[in-house]
Amino acid sequence: MGLFDFLKKKPVQQAEPIATEKEETVEEILARETAAIPPKERQFYQRESYYTAASYPGSGMGRPVVPFETRKKTAFPSKNGLYPAEILLLSYCSGYPNPGNGYPGFWWFEYGIRDVGAALRSLESRGFLRWATAKESLDQLRVPQLKEALASFGLPVSGKRAELVERLQWVEEARLAPLIPQPKYRLTPLGEQELDENEYVPYMHSARGKTTENDRFGPTFNLWTVNRQLAGDTEHWKEVVEQQRAKVEAHYKQNHERFLQQLQKTDPAQAAEFIAQDKLLAQIQQAEKQYIDTGDVEALIAFWEDVWAKGSVTSFSSHWHFRLADLYIQQKRYPEAEAALEKIKEPSYQERVQSYRQRVEKLKTKKRPRT
Repeated sequence: MGLFDFLKKKPVQQAEPIATEKEETVEEILARETAAIPPKERQFYQRESYYTAASYPGSGMGRPVVPFETRKKTAFPSKNGLYPAEILLLSYCSGYPNPGNGYPGFWWFEYGIRDVGAALRSLESRGFLRWATAKESLDQLRVPQLKEALASFGLPVSGKRAELVERLQWVEEARLAPLIPQPKYRLTPLGEQELDENEYVPYMHSARGKTTENDRFGPTFNLWTVNRQLAGDTEHWKEVVEQQRAKVEAHYKQNHERFLQQLQKTDPAQAAEFIAQDKLLAQIQQAEKQYIDTGDVEALIAFWEDVWAKGSVTSFSSHWHFRLADLYIQQKRYPEAEAALEKIKEPSYQERVQSYRQRVEKLKTKKRPRT
């Protein structure tokens, strides 16, 4: 090497590119978690084609699903390290795993959990859930099964359901265990503490005024937005919820009024129709509130009968379409419930109508005296 060779510019060595793990797409996560569900558990989910990467695919109402692992990156965990979807699972645990009607679709579309069974097992392994004892699970058995069990143990079979269950409480746990078809979960003390400290989670799951995720028409109001607003401090969650709700309602009211003003200029007839719907919705809310205050179910039934007689309910959501049928079923007025179901003509509701008919038929059969 020459004396001044060290002054010569040496070629800069290029750093080796750092290998980064490719982030999975929603479709890939969905496929992976679907494949991970044990074959014996798949019957407890909706049909496989039901689960898609976005809700209402191909429609203007579609919203992309945010998988749970992605949610965790922007959500705040509880003091015990649980995220909102996991806390919500705790509130459903008494009917899980493997619910008779299958896991509802909201676990995937709202909370990004496809493999619910795996999430439950994770909560169990961390001490939030335990398996119910056989004695705790007796409520799963029907009256004939309870009587059959009592007879097999040489115990009296007369009495009401509660009496039959109480009588079986004296039987040894080991002898009762074979009677339980599918053990369910129960909360551990840690799980109970988690729900007590995070009441906002089950509340927001079904909160009045909750909006869909990524609402393009205004601010979002749901469990995830409230979680981020609370940022782990859940002591004053009710105030935070009401503030967010008021903000969203004010925004939508302002937009709705602006929309009606424009529509009155371009299409007065349609504007009048919208105004009539708003008026009816206010009447519905008042009638339902009065029912809550007074408990007068007959007055509420009369109100809904009048709504249907005027043909005014067709523009409202499925909940209000089935409200009259629900009230009739509640009062065991099954023929009238069947007549109310006949009035529901919307094609998108027919699968639910059929489900209601089957339910009413079962109730009628149960009510029919034995000969």
